[in-house]
Amino acid sequence: MVVTVKFDLDIAKATAAVFLLLTIAGIMLYYSQVKTGIVPVQSDRLVIVSPSELFVDKEAVVTIEAVDGKGSLMESRKDLIEVWLSAGNASVGAREGSQIIWSQKLSLRLEGGITEILIKGRSVETVTLTARQVDGGAKLKEAIVILGIGYVG
Repeated sequence: MVVTVKFDLDIAKATAAVFLLLTIAGIMLYYSQVKTGIVPVQSDRLVIVSPSELFVDKEAVVTIEAVDGKGSLMESRKDLIEVWLSAGNASVGAREGSQIIWSQKLSLRLEGGITEILIKGRSVETVTLTARQVDGGAKLKEAIVILGIGYVG
């Protein structure tokens, strides 16, 4: 008994084309997921650095920094920035001499590219803290961070 296989050229061409397209799509997907070593350029910006835990009714220090595209502190910056919280029971504070001024919104000046504020939550809540440049040198991109106040200490 002899089995004869009929070779269809059109089916072979279609199969090869599908295989080629799947290979190209696979390569594109692979390279889109693999880091190529190219670091994206970011603009000069403000960065908010906060503690990992914020306790109810306890002050915590939050740092706001001006950084360049590489993430390095821009020590020459003395910009005026505005810092505010979303609605809630928390407040931000600034030291003025021996007193602390508490508010929902503050205006502060960077010194050496950095400033510190205090934050105090009066209940368990999530708040949004925003820092934006009001006046100064070259434009700094604003910073927004969501903070969870919820540890009872």
